Amino acid sequence: MNGLLNVAAQNTVLKVKLPTGVSIVKAYSLKYNTNGNELQFSFRDLFSMENKGVLLYCRLDNNVSGDLKFISTLSFDNTADKQHKEITNDNILKPMPSMNVYVRHFNEKVLQQAVLSQANENMELAMAETDKGNFEQARSLNTANASFIKSNGKLVAASPELQRMDSVNSKYTLQLMDAEKMDDVNRKRMQKASKESNYKIRLKKQ
Repeated sequence: MNGLLNVAAQNTVLKVKLPTGVSIVKAYSLKYNTNGNELQFSFRDLFSMENKGVLLYCRLDNNVSGDLKFISTLSFDNTADKQHKEITNDNILKPMPSMNVYVRHFNEKVLQQAVLSQANENMELAMAETDKGNFEQARSLNTANASFIKSNGKLVAASPELQRMDSVNSKYTLQLMDAEKMDDVNRKRMQKASKESNYKIRLKKQ
């Protein structure tokens, strides 16, 4: 999305065409619609210098062995000249010749986003248990999430986004210690603030 860094865009839609033999298991960050082997994400309005991210968790058929071509098309209305524009990008994934090569060539940015998305989802689950009044379960999920983030310390150290996620999760850990003692008003205020913080991380908002 580098072509959008200096413009504001409206009615922004990202379409991702999956290659044969690839199926979607889950998409993090945004909901999507499907049309055959094509996924469609609606970003609506984008602002100058804004970042957006979508992480796809896919499954390969057992008989897949060749190159995989993912075709991404970003369409938007350019507010600068009122023109509708499209940017198409082909991403070709090639099978690795050996397991050793495979494990040495992970993309650090992708790994960071994978950890971020999972940690964000984990915190959502903890907050949902708090909403139900299951405070012990909420604390257990929150502690497990802290351990998950800590286990990826090298990725966290190199990612301001993950550091922010760690901070939000740690703050929620402290708040949960007194969750039972809070009255409804303060508990709802805590939940609202925590959900907003987590939501902003998921959508990459400041």
